[in-house]
Amino acid sequence: MGCNIHLKVLTKYRMEGKDKELEGQTPYSDYNFLDGTYTNRDYRMYAKMANVRNYDWYKEGEYFEPRGIFPYASEWNMRELLMYPVDTKNISEDNLVDKLYDCSKENVCTKEHADEWLKKGYSKKVGNHHITDPDYHSYSWLTTAEYEKCLNEVTAEVDESTEPYKYYPDPGWYALLAAMKELEKKYDTVIVFAFDN
Repeated sequence: MGCNIHLKVLTKYRMEGKDKELEGQTPYSDYNFLDGTYTNRDYRMYAKMANVRNYDWYKEGEYFEPRGIFPYASEWNMRELLMYPVDTKNISEDNLVDKLYDCSKENVCTKEHADEWLKKGYSKKVGNHHITDPDYHSYSWLTTAEYEKCLNEVTAEVDESTEPYKYYPDPGWYALLAAMKELEKKYDTVIVFAFDN
């Protein structure tokens, strides 16, 4: 059984000079690039980024320990990485469809399931309306420079003459870095992520 990374890029507009009037905005907004599940698995990247699947390839190598939920974003900015509990007790079946449609950008669960997961320690509360997904683990985040360091170190250790590694890292990892570096010209940029079981 494989492990997928679920990721999102968050940006914060730099407050300089005439831009001070924007100070009341959410500290980090969301930028939807490669938002959601990224299925091009590269366990060497996982190992470097968050010590996930850290055996064989980088058992002795340097890596970032998981840092948890990114602390400078609202729960709504990271909703794709979280669960949104819905109280279904007093909702008719017809209204439930409407309620779930309203939550179409959310990973929805019932309030009863959320309470059980919180009680058993499978999930943690995030903000006022969300919990961590019980199937996700190793929530973390990296700056653009840190992400670039991971990718450069993985790339430097690839033996392109051997199967299947000559196809790794996947071009999507480079595309993500290129987008983040472009965003860095105007925004503080981070990648936030978690892994599924």
